[in-house]
Amino acid sequence: MGKVIKKGGVGVTISSQSGKRMKQLTKEEDELLATTDTEELLKLDILQPENITDTLHAYQMAKRCNVLRVAGEAIKWGKRNARVNSISSGIIITPLAND
Repeated sequence: MGKVIKKGGVGVTISSQSGKRMKQLTKEEDELLATTDTEELLKLDILQPENITDTLHAYQMAKRCNVLRVAGEAIKWGKRNARVNSISSGIIITPLAND
């Protein structure tokens, strides 16, 4: 999406506060999740199946990654006078939230 946004454009993604409820990642892990090329992302050690403990952890990691990737893109978009934001809504009571 970042390649097609016009100068002055706006983008919004929906994430979740759940990404902030997981164990804090290292600065290096955050940077890798934010900047690794999409095609290479699933090759990162942190995202290997043996490093994902359960479905809640997988969900939280996905949401954390979304926020980090938007933050990384925001810098690129800003150079075109465009902006992108990630909205992290509060917890909605679902079976996963009850977990």
